[in-house]
Amino acid sequence: MKVTKTASRYSQSLIELAIEQKSLENVAADMASLSGIIDQSADFKNMLKSLVIKSEKKAEILSAILAGKVNELTLKFTQLLAKNGRAELLPQITKDFRGRFEIHKGVLRMRLISAVALDDALKSEIKSAIKTDKWNDIIFEEEINPEIIGGYILRTDYIQFDAGVKSQLEDIKNSFLNKTIAA
Repeated sequence: MKVTKTASRYSQSLIELAIEQKSLENVAADMASLSGIIDQSADFKNMLKSLVIKSEKKAEILSAILAGKVNELTLKFTQLLAKNGRAELLPQITKDFRGRFEIHKGVLRMRLISAVALDDALKSEIKSAIKTDKWNDIIFEEEINPEIIGGYILRTDYIQFDAGVKSQLEDIKNSFLNKTIAA
């Protein structure tokens, strides 16, 4: 799911407010719970997206579901979203919030794509090459893709490092194709 700029701004505002009110851990737990509800309930997801259900009614529904179960800041935030006609952004906001929370805690989550499963020693070597004072932990979400032939690709939401053999061979091929040969 792609996160829109609007959802990202709401997420950033929520995390800043949670830090300011010293309730970041509670709000993070609430956002994780909301994400779970969204993933498990098609009816809930449809309610958020519905053009038929008025914004005020969505706020009432969210209040009925969440009151007493989430932090006051989370409750007010979800009601504000609904009243502003932005309830459909909640799935994106919960996703973006998780990423921002992890970065705030010094956790870097990366997709590690390789042709075959990498052993722990190599993963540890890759982690130490990436690790800086900013990152307390680096978490790899591993994916096997035989099409990259060999090597690996590292991805975050913002950058990609491609050390795959296939891309290196394509780079070599392109450099030969773009060279003019003098006769």
